[in-house]
Amino acid sequence: PLVELFDPRVGGFSPVGEAEARVAGAIAVRGDGTAVVAGGIDREGGELVAAVEEINPSLASGDDLIRRLGPASQTEAERTGLALVALPDRSILLTGGRTTTGEITSGLAILDDDGGDEEFVPLVVAEELVTLETSRTRHSATLGLGGVVYVIGGLSADALASGELAIRAIALYRPPAGPIR
Repeated sequence: PLVELFDPRVGGFSPVGEAEARVAGAIAVRGDGTAVVAGGIDREGGELVAAVEEINPSLASGDDLIRRLGPASQTEAERTGLALVALPDRSILLTGGRTTTGEITSGLAILDDDGGDEEFVPLVVAEELVTLETSRTRHSATLGLGGVVYVIGGLSADALASGELAIRAIALYRPPAGPIR
């Protein structure tokens, strides 16, 4: 759970606090250097982590550089194998992953930086729920020019083989102009 900050002036890391202990979670770094961490599995209990945290390295060393966002438990973020990406408007897009039931999901969720609830909610555009065409886990999501998000690779459930297959497709998400909710 230890979070360390690299200081190039001294050429080393210094502990700055603790975050929720997790493996197989995801992180998105905003343009201002803040980072949002979500999802993953608690190593000790094996349960999915539902906490979402923000790391703000620009705060003074005496301040709490790590803070929990929104409620203690965020259902939309309670996934493993998910991917996060920071959008130009500071919101965070959450893509895919494996849910508490073990299902690989096509769900997308958004965390707006509007100073409101600070909670991931299902992505709705023009009153329509937005999802990936292919459910996927263990994939990546990367921000490209013009705010386009590339969702690349991962694994998807194969009902016929009762296993998981690598995805050979790239999904593109282009955020709409204006509000997304």
